[in-house]
Amino acid sequence: MESANILLVLKPFIKVLDKSSEFYFSSPEDIILSKLLWYEKGNRVSERQWLDVLGVIKVQGNSGINILLLVFWQMTFYLY
Repeated sequence: MESANILLVLKPFIKVLDKSSEFYFSSPEDIILSKLLWYEKGNRVSERQWLDVLGVIKVQGNSGINILLLVFWQMTFYLY
């Protein structure tokens, strides 16, 4: 599965409405999975992707990330 399709598979964007605009935000799980897939495609040498993953985890903390969802997709995409 292509990484561009992850956002459609994992969960929908978070949509925020303003009086004059619409804004869409990716979930922390979407960002982590996307970064891990790029990390894997780059033969696990991209320090930038890995540091981004760690940064999202640090900002979100344990309660802000659905670990079970990430483990499911990690196994689905063979990210070991």
